[in-house]
Amino acid sequence: MRKILTLSTVLLGCLAAMVSACQPAPGEMDTLPSVKNGDLVFVDAGCGPLCDAISSVTASRYNLPLSHMGIVQIVSNDTFVIEAVSKGVSRTPWQTFRQRYRDIYAGSIRQASPGFIDSTLEFCRRQLGKAYDIYFLMDNDRYYCSELIYDATLYANGGVPFFELAPMTYKNLRSDAYNSHWVAYFEKLNAPIPEGQPGCNPGGISLSEKITFFKLK
Repeated sequence: MRKILTLSTVLLGCLAAMVSACQPAPGEMDTLPSVKNGDLVFVDAGCGPLCDAISSVTASRYNLPLSHMGIVQIVSNDTFVIEAVSKGVSRTPWQTFRQRYRDIYAGSIRQASPGFIDSTLEFCRRQLGKAYDIYFLMDNDRYYCSELIYDATLYANGGVPFFELAPMTYKNLRSDAYNSHWVAYFEKLNAPIPEGQPGCNPGGISLSEKITFFKLK
């Protein structure tokens, strides 16, 4: 999923391309051994055609294939990831999460007011057990992965968006044709493709200047 190519989006894309040209290659990015409470984590979920479909219509930091994300919660000495997955919003032990994915990237939230992380995590905790948003629509009491993070940070920021929503498209990058996997996906649901509806995705959040992005060792 990516932004619809309006004039403003094209200009933003050009700016992002210029910024990306100044960024190091993925192998040269900062690496850190561990995560902190409230860090966002990004991965290639490796879920086959659906994840490929997400990556094919999504721009991301360093052009990484980021199709899933969650947020780190540390309770006493135990570390978890709160994430919206197919079984719903879940709290996954960190070691289980690490074993699931080969490469994990993280984003430390900055520009946050006191109590922001705690409020973000409290919102996520209250959503545990909510159904996965198979329709990729906002405000339907279901959550896909980045939607959970968007709503949590919106709540923590007093109702002011912390990350951005944008009109979403299910068309291939630099193309007017719908990605065939998305066509089949929504046909199976007997639901219209929500083209142009507001939304977010892991790749788009990875590009935010409000996080410090790094790769876990």
